[in-house]
Amino acid sequence: MLPNVIQENHDTFEKSWEDPQDEVLIRLQFIRNDLELSQRAFAERIGFTKNAYQSIEGGRIGVSLKLVVILSMEFNVSIDWLITGEGDPYKKIETESDHEEERPMTEEEIAARVEVLEEERDEYKDMWLRMEKQTLEAGRTLFKSEIEWAKTLSEKITTPDTDSNKQ
Repeated sequence: MLPNVIQENHDTFEKSWEDPQDEVLIRLQFIRNDLELSQRAFAERIGFTKNAYQSIEGGRIGVSLKLVVILSMEFNVSIDWLITGEGDPYKKIETESDHEEERPMTEEEIAARVEVLEEERDEYKDMWLRMEKQTLEAGRTLFKSEIEWAKTLSEKITTPDTDSNKQ
């Protein structure tokens, strides 16, 4: 579920909400707005140029795994939330007192946790692959339409104007 701020503006965007990349972009904008940073300031904090960041937030360039990791490290953003929208936007900052009463994990608990983490990794990998495929397909479609436009323009330029030849 999207945070209320995003949910309220959800209908103002004219995009397909079937695309998980679009929802990641909305969460990306939410983080920037929540931190009250301009696109330039946000881009500088994460090591991007303003233009590169604008292309990402505008959906012209896909959100990379590198960007997700940078956001997690720089702003303490939850990777789970950024990718899936589930949970809190920010990771809980653990303190030493959070671990005082914890007991060491048993081998079975460690094995179970590793299995869960591997499953989550595979799910994220599949999601990113689908998003990359959608981005590539959108690029191919755009490229094809640009080729068609160029062919049409070329035909108009190279085809003699029959009306002007009659005069």
